[in-house]
Amino acid sequence: MRKCPNCNKKTIKAMNIKFLSSTRTMECENCNSKLGGSKKWTASISIAYFIFVIVLFVLNVPIDKNILRFTVILLSSGIIMAVIQLLLIPYEVR
Repeated sequence: MRKCPNCNKKTIKAMNIKFLSSTRTMECENCNSKLGGSKKWTASISIAYFIFVIVLFVLNVPIDKNILRFTVILLSSGIIMAVIQLLLIPYEVR
């Protein structure tokens, strides 16, 4: 569980965190304030992932020879970015 930025009590369940984004909100069970992911952090993570995909594509230009490696790196990096988003992006009161 993570702390609510408004009341500082651990009320944000892990199951609800994965559905929370910069556009979706949820309510704290303790103080009933609406919470959402930080738009600045979400945009930063998205831009970093987009740049990573471009660099990955450029490094594997003969894609027909490296298709398996490219696919594995792309999928694993997507999973890593999702975990980073779940664990590191701060929440803010809306």
